[in-house]
Amino acid sequence: MAYPVLQAPAHSNIEAVLRWGQVRGLDGAEHLAEAVVQTPLGTSYTHEDFCEKVVIVLVEQQILDSTLVRSIVDCIHLRKFAVQEVVPPGSNVEYRDLPEPNSGMISPICSRRHSYCISG
Repeated sequence: MAYPVLQAPAHSNIEAVLRWGQVRGLDGAEHLAEAVVQTPLGTSYTHEDFCEKVVIVLVEQQILDSTLVRSIVDCIHLRKFAVQEVVPPGSNVEYRDLPEPNSGMISPICSRRHSYCISG
């Protein structure tokens, strides 16, 4: 991964450079690397074990249209990690997990053309 990192666009921050190098180091296309670093994956390394799996699946699906990457990553993040803010009448704000916190799936909801499974 060291060599691809050195080839990352000069204008990128360190997080984006590392993610770009990860995608390229896994033989991902340059346009896919650019698309991935434009998502939250390019700015955060929270939940890295899961994010690494997402990157691997995106790289393995070379037919995947890079314009769909943002939508797919946003959908996965929302389904797996987001919480819902709820204010019951006469009560304080409560935070609840969304119905699918254990979701490991990039579903047809994320991309109507493709369905890929990510375990974990």
